[in-house]
Amino acid sequence: MPIFEINKDDLLQLTDELLEELIARLAEAETVKYGGNTSDVEWSGHIKAPDDGIDIRMKFSGSNLEGFLKGFLKRKDIIFQSKIEKMSAEKIKKEMTERNGKLNNAISELAKNKGGYIIVSLKDDC
Repeated sequence: MPIFEINKDDLLQLTDELLEELIARLAEAETVKYGGNTSDVEWSGHIKAPDDGIDIRMKFSGSNLEGFLKGFLKRKDIIFQSKIEKMSAEKIKKEMTERNGKLNNAISELAKNKGGYIIVSLKDDC
């Protein structure tokens, strides 16, 4: 039996800041589960702060990398974007690129290092 249960309607009530915090705390829990530290997850808590397209950054440094990579996240370096609005293909492209149309530097480096990029959008229902 879960300690608490969250349904879709509960999530839809979250603000930008609370969604970012939820994602960050879930990432912290996942990294700690496999021997990492909460410091493996960085987030500002200020959703409107300039962030180069990064709301939450997780770099797993724990002792059980093999277990971690078999878990939910599958990459040891992940950028999370937290969005409460719908994310069309055009919005995603804008989120991932610079004004000149080139891939954002942080995401480009992430790709070179075989990292992951996850957009969490509350209004999209896959």
